[in-house]
Amino acid sequence: MARRDAKFAPLLDQFVCVRLVECYGLDRSLFQFDSSLTMVSFFMNADGQVYGRYGSRAGRDDAELVSAEGLRAAMQGALALHRLWEQDRKAVEAKLVGKTAKESPWSRYEDIPLMKGRVMPAIRDKHKCYHCHWVQGGEILSRRREGRDIPDQWLWMYPLPDLLGVRLDPRTRSTVASVERGSAADKAGLQKGDEILEMEGQPILSLADVQWVLHRAEDGRQLPILVRRSDGKQTLQLELPQGWRRRGDISWRPIEWMLRGEVLGFHMKRMNDREKRRHHVNVDGPVYWIERVAPAWNKNANHAARKAGLKKGDILIAIDDRPPPATMSLFLAWIAQETKPGQKIRITVLRQGRRREFTYALK
Repeated sequence: MARRDAKFAPLLDQFVCVRLVECYGLDRSLFQFDSSLTMVSFFMNADGQVYGRYGSRAGRDDAELVSAEGLRAAMQGALALHRLWEQDRKAVEAKLVGKTAKESPWSRYEDIPLMKGRVMPAIRDKHKCYHCHWVQGGEILSRRREGRDIPDQWLWMYPLPDLLGVRLDPRTRSTVASVERGSAADKAGLQKGDEILEMEGQPILSLADVQWVLHRAEDGRQLPILVRRSDGKQTLQLELPQGWRRRGDISWRPIEWMLRGEVLGFHMKRMNDREKRRHHVNVDGPVYWIERVAPAWNKNANHAARKAGLKKGDILIAIDDRPPPATMSLFLAWIAQETKPGQKIRITVLRQGRRREFTYALK
């Protein structure tokens, strides 16, 4: 369709376009991206150096943060960067070093322990395909089963700059649309209308490039940001507070299915105050409605919850005599970071107004 668009065609003619639809053998030290996306574009040269990425997502709406205008702007930026690379390769390559990094111990999708055997059905005579949306969960659950810590970066991956108080216009490469008063971005001096040219010394072609830098940045440090304003260029310092990622929402990511169904054994959603009143739940703090218990046919699920007696419609009010986490995102983080395979937990629920307790082992 883009080929038939008069605004895209002249740009596409300057690229060699390759569409990847299967990921067998893909080099993950080069092709690193947010596996929760429905589409991602890489801009790179023939030497395998990444100029930038395009593709972002904030929730279940996969089109909110992408636009034809934004993609065209990123493509134009990539072409301009390539022309600079042809003129001075050494200088440009020095800025591109941070565009890739070895983040995972598993260099290919098929090497991730939990991904083995998990493929999408074959289409006609083609190979079966690894489902990209399962990659984050596959890595986290594999690491969890090995008894290794799971850092926040693995859960709150590719965070949006909104968490730091700055929103970018998705119709542009990286122009600031708004800055929240009193936020980290505001304290750094970012202003509406600023065009972000570089972060951490890396050229910025899109919101996805900003997310890439934030994804890899450590808490408690300052990120240098080069911006262009009407009065020229200026370098700002953006401070990353401790725990800033945890303000984000990860409940829309596919990993929530794996953590809830395969580890916990049931799926739930938080009840709001109105729902609590309607169901006569007189409990302070967060409570969760159990929407479904993992069915017997799901071979990857934790069936211990169902066998212990938990049922759809139960209202979860405590775990080991403590209130459950305050948000769905923190609940998922608790499962991933604070529990171990085989650990026994005691779930307290309300069923038809009566308290019931169930003890079983997590998977």
